[in-house]
Amino acid sequence: MDETTTEKRLAELKSLAKSAGTTLFRRAQLAAAQVIDLDWVASEFEGNMRDARDWLEDRFFADLKSLMRLEQIIAIYQAFPFEDHWKRLRYDLRALEVKRREMVNGEKKKREPQPRKPSRAELERIIAELREQNARLTGEVETLKSVLSRGREPVGV
Repeated sequence: MDETTTEKRLAELKSLAKSAGTTLFRRAQLAAAQVIDLDWVASEFEGNMRDARDWLEDRFFADLKSLMRLEQIIAIYQAFPFEDHWKRLRYDLRALEVKRREMVNGEKKKREPQPRKPSRAELERIIAELREQNARLTGEVETLKSVLSRGREPVGV
């Protein structure tokens, strides 16, 4: 085994891996900027954002299509527009997407507190109250029917 050849290959792989991450971030950054260039989208795609994204994806992100759609990559970039975050997650698009979804879902949960389910005892209490109200209202309806059938104006109802 030739150690200098191995060292050279490993050094080059390291360099390529490092530049691949930075290149991926820059590609996402450029695509995100390009897809919101409304003049370009209007002139080239008659204002159709999806066609513009598909065009960019086919030409500049074909290597990632089996992993993730450009729409998701742009959403990741919009959630994490600084390369440091991408670097911390080693430019792993799937990990970045998980973090983005957690962030989005966390914000939704904060904005929309989920009501807790009532206990069986609470439900039984509510049912009893509703039955009581129903009985009272049924009695009032019967009283009104009786009064109206005799042709008098109801008093105090």
